[in-house]
Amino acid sequence: MLLRFQNVGWRCPRYRSKRVRYAVCPSCLADPRVIHIPWDGGVSHLVRCTVHRRPLLDGGPACGEADPLTFAAEEVRCRFWGSILLHEMDDHDHSFQAVEDAYRAVLAGAAPAMLNKMTDREFRRFVVEMLEFLTDVLDRCSASQPNRADSFSRQDILDIIAVLVLNAASSSHESVRRRRGTRGLRLWARLLSVIPEFQGALLEKTSLRWPTALRRRFLSGLYQRYRKRWPYTPYRATTQLGKPGLRAEIAGVFGLADRAAVASE
Repeated sequence: MLLRFQNVGWRCPRYRSKRVRYAVCPSCLADPRVIHIPWDGGVSHLVRCTVHRRPLLDGGPACGEADPLTFAAEEVRCRFWGSILLHEMDDHDHSFQAVEDAYRAVLAGAAPAMLNKMTDREFRRFVVEMLEFLTDVLDRCSASQPNRADSFSRQDILDIIAVLVLNAASSSHESVRRRRGTRGLRLWARLLSVIPEFQGALLEKTSLRWPTALRRRFLSGLYQRYRKRWPYTPYRATTQLGKPGLRAEIAGVFGLADRAAVASE
């Protein structure tokens, strides 16, 4: 549930092995009386500031260092590349924030209102399991890409999960339900096309624990892939590696931020 520092030596002078890793909101750090990180900055399933509605930084904007703050001076500066507040961040679709707000609510035991007949436990399980599963799958795709813009961040993966949740959200309008159903087939088809065959069975077994609305979307996408690819597997071949531009393709389908454009600004 919490972020952790990876590969920390026991002689680390900052004692990172004994601390939770954090993500920061530059706006929250702009004028603090005491430099601190809000509690949700250490939760791995949250990537936006609940106050300023902007994406959190997983590390220094220039150096990528996961522990950039000194916590020792009055002005907030990255230990390596100067002020962390100089970094301008892109605005994302604020509808994603609704899913994060629902996740914050389920941590307190409240069932999410955006999906019918779903308990707080079911929603939390879907988010947690999908984050672990997609992180493993998409990290494999990113490993062969030397360009940082082609890799998948934690925010990318949680935005993908948010899109899947919003697509399965309840609606009283038949036309909205029909459009979401059509788009759901496209969303799941794109994900299934990057999931290795040997992990497909694990995903299908995991989906048995998902909320009904989300499992129905997944099964519809899986069935369509089986029909179109019969007699072949609906998943990608085990030997197929990630290809250049894969993130851009998925970003186009799921509406993720264009990282290449942001980096060039």
